[in-house]
Amino acid sequence: MCLDITLAIGGLGLLATTFRSGKWLRFRMLDYIVLQLIRREQYFGGLLLLTTFGFALTFGVLNADGLIVRQNVARARAGVELDSRYLIGLSDDALPVLVAEYQLPGQPESIRKQLGAVLSCRLYAIAKADQQQPAWQSYHLGEAAARQAVQGLDLSSFAVQTGSQGMHVLYEQEELNCYPKRSLD
Repeated sequence: MCLDITLAIGGLGLLATTFRSGKWLRFRMLDYIVLQLIRREQYFGGLLLLTTFGFALTFGVLNADGLIVRQNVARARAGVELDSRYLIGLSDDALPVLVAEYQLPGQPESIRKQLGAVLSCRLYAIAKADQQQPAWQSYHLGEAAARQAVQGLDLSSFAVQTGSQGMHVLYEQEELNCYPKRSLD
């Protein structure tokens, strides 16, 4: 419950990580108590090392930004306004989930259009980044998955326009600023 409320408010990546590490720490406290009760405290160090490896493995598997996208879209389906500018600021790990939500059959048209505008902004940023030809050392699996997810995606009705007010997408009397939301906005 607390996680859902906080996901709805923002500041999620760090919070999701904190909750994951909190679970691991609670289990280790329980392990320590059990080891104390059965008088096997000498095994706590090995158990702690095993826990560290387990936490490190699950840390890379869970996609916090994908979770944020799913939570925000679910809230939008429930009647809360979709925070499109916040979605623009998420990492490339969020793009496959954004594409899946955009292409989801039965997605309400208003949400689909907002997601299309977000994706259009993100694709524009990816195209600009590709022009710089990054070095091979900067290869990132999240970026590769994002590029693969958006391949062949038709967003022609969501053209990014640049002007004196920066980059934005106009769609059906709506305008989405392509710059991510700052924490003080």
